[in-house]
Amino acid sequence: MPERSRAQTFKQRSAWSVKLFGLLSVVAVLMLVGMLVDTVNASASQATRDGLESTAHTWNADGGNAALAEMQHIDEQVIIVQAGDTLWKIARDHKPADMKIRAYLEELKYLNGLEDSIIQEGMLLKLPE
Repeated sequence: MPERSRAQTFKQRSAWSVKLFGLLSVVAVLMLVGMLVDTVNASASQATRDGLESTAHTWNADGGNAALAEMQHIDEQVIIVQAGDTLWKIARDHKPADMKIRAYLEELKYLNGLEDSIIQEGMLLKLPE
């Protein structure tokens, strides 16, 4: 009888070990996927910032900033969405004094091709004048 008891105990421990190993494997894979997603997001955000910085340092022949001249020509301002920004907050902070926030928000969405008010850190948004 004691021999059978040892065998059952060994099987129970083995089953437990397999389940624990499986659970730990799933947790490890989820952590790796999360780290990969964070890395991709950080790279995309940095690339967006680098792209804007390289544009800001492009000088035209007469010594002016080409990107600035282009923005003034089309009469638009461009901002980079920061962490914690919302479309409502951006509209509130940049709207003309005599305009309602909701009207400016709708212009902001239309100008940037947004179907809803979801924005992400690192996005470039054109501001209506």
